[in-house]
Amino acid sequence: MFRFYLKYFLIAFIIFVFFPTTFYYLSHPKGVKIVKAENGISLPISSTLNSRRTFHLKFQIPNGYSYVYFPYVDCSYIKVYSSGKLIGKYGFNDRNAHSWFVPMLFEIPDKINSLEVEISGVYSIGLDSFYLIKEGERKKYVFLRFLTDNLINISIGLVLTLGILLLMLSKNTNFLRKNAYVYFGLSSIFATVWLFDLLSFESFWFPLRKIFVSSAYFSLLLIIVGFEFYNFSKVSKIAKVVSILNLAAGVSGLLTFSDYQLKLVSTYASPLLIIDSLYLVYITFRAYIPLDMVFSSFFAITVFHDAVVMILNVPARFFSPYGVIAIYLSFVFNILFEYKEKSTEVNILYAQSIIDKLTGAYNRGVLNSNFLKKGDVLVFVDLNKFKQINDTLGHDVGDKVLQKLSSIIKSYISSSDLLVRMGGDEFLVVLKNKDESIAKDLMKKILEEFKKSFEFSPTFSWGISKIEDNNIDNAIRKADDLMYKMKRGK
Repeated sequence: MFRFYLKYFLIAFIIFVFFPTTFYYLSHPKGVKIVKAENGISLPISSTLNSRRTFHLKFQIPNGYSYVYFPYVDCSYIKVYSSGKLIGKYGFNDRNAHSWFVPMLFEIPDKINSLEVEISGVYSIGLDSFYLIKEGERKKYVFLRFLTDNLINISIGLVLTLGILLLMLSKNTNFLRKNAYVYFGLSSIFATVWLFDLLSFESFWFPLRKIFVSSAYFSLLLIIVGFEFYNFSKVSKIAKVVSILNLAAGVSGLLTFSDYQLKLVSTYASPLLIIDSLYLVYITFRAYIPLDMVFSSFFAITVFHDAVVMILNVPARFFSPYGVIAIYLSFVFNILFEYKEKSTEVNILYAQSIIDKLTGAYNRGVLNSNFLKKGDVLVFVDLNKFKQINDTLGHDVGDKVLQKLSSIIKSYISSSDLLVRMGGDEFLVVLKNKDESIAKDLMKKILEEFKKSFEFSPTFSWGISKIEDNNIDNAIRKADDLMYKMKRGK
């Protein structure tokens, strides 16, 4: 059992390792690495702030490079000067902003031998070692920018759409699934708000930020309760305790009045993220659903990583956005799996409602649909002396006769044609794109083979008509009358 669980956890861990490995590769291009300013300040710098702080850094640089590449920037604004001339900036001096570790790339003018960097933060500040690179390495910035910014934007749209879909599905499912879908849907909406905190804003309003941060805890609360309902139909005592802690953390974030207070709440509440991640793994492993184990384990690992980063206050990227994508992908796969099951169930029920169990032919219910159209040829078939067969040879033999007749007719008609059991020993054959003469020849061949199928040489009578004016009942009645006329002639 342990090996079974370990296998899926290791799969999730290997997927997780891919992200820091990829980020490391994209953050370390070929070029000149700048690690220390002229005033003695070494990079990286990382600090939590209780008021605005600004660093002024100056660097001597060699010639021959096209861009200055900052793989990791956390600030309210940053300005880069080259020999006193502004070559790039992010944010505004008089406003709060948040870059959230996005990479930045600024073009360097020719024949420049110095760079000045002015970086300021309100909530926190961070600057990693940066690089002077040539044109060929610019693609690493493009990929890193996609992963840290564009992909998050895409995820916001997908997660929000999923939340709305889940809430809509909750209206058309059973009570237990309804509760789970409602919680998952609301969790998706809060996760959408949470993901906004991981985007870069050049101008930012603090009340919005605390809503973004608090939404993370509300989303985790709803995920846990949703998983409990989805897998176990009720919420355990442990889940209730964890949910209350998340509720308290979320409300505490809303009650803060400054960026610094919000940072303190986030830091002190970060161990709760570890508890959440471990409990989610416990729930999915207990439910014994392999795919959910991989997704939830990956989500838990990313949240665990980010919690440790927050606790230790180290300059490292957050990977929880990718965990959020993973956990909601599990919702998508579960929905698709349930839809497939429901679709199969509906198809089976529908087939049972229109298929005769004994003969495999359609039953009369199919006549209420759009199977019959103008121009179709109808053949009404009725077994001769069927009551005598039942009375003398038994109903088991009578059933075999019906099954054999149905089997022979189906072997002669095409896949677009229909065989309908009207009741008892009466059948209706619907021939598409054929005329009445072909129908007559077909019935003669069927009768000859049917006679040879039993020692007592059973036979049947038939009547043929064509749907001329979309009046199906008249066509069936005409074929029925012609069948009885043939029967009386025997």
